[in-house]
Amino acid sequence: MNEPVTEPTPLTEDRLVAIEQRLKQGTERIDALTRDVHENTRVTQEVHALTQEIRDLFEMGKTGMRVLNWIGRAVTRIVRWVGWMAGAGLAIWAALYALFHGGMPPK
Repeated sequence: MNEPVTEPTPLTEDRLVAIEQRLKQGTERIDALTRDVHENTRVTQEVHALTQEIRDLFEMGKTGMRVLNWIGRAVTRIVRWVGWMAGAGLAIWAALYALFHGGMPPK
């Protein structure tokens, strides 16, 4: 029950210097880690900005492909219509030629 009270060990000058040295080393490590975290954050932000630019380029390319697809569809419809009209015109011309030339095909 009654434990003897022990006196705290006196802090000698050498021991205080060692403790201060360890605290200084710990502070230097924390400062180095803080610098590394800041550098990592800066690099991450740069990568994010570059990635965003690449994403924007892909979006513009995607939009360009949509426009080209729309133009291609429109041209296809026009070409089909022109083809039908040319075929119909040719058929009418052939019928009229045959009618006026006694059924003889053109030479």
